[in-house]
Amino acid sequence: MPKFFHGADYDDEPDTVPSRLGELTLRSRLEQQEQYRNGWRRNLTIAALVVIAVVAALVLR
Repeated sequence: MPKFFHGADYDDEPDTVPSRLGELTLRSRLEQQEQYRNGWRRNLTIAALVVIAVVAALVLR
């Protein structure tokens, strides 16, 4: 048989790139979900401050 199949250069270890790719994809999705949640929190906080300001303006009138 050729040395290609039985030589010392042949790597018996499986490639781990697909598992790392899945991990990176999951991490990316989790980060996107966290950014989405943070955006909603920020928007709700701003809306609450606007409502408080409007109510305060009406009360102090």
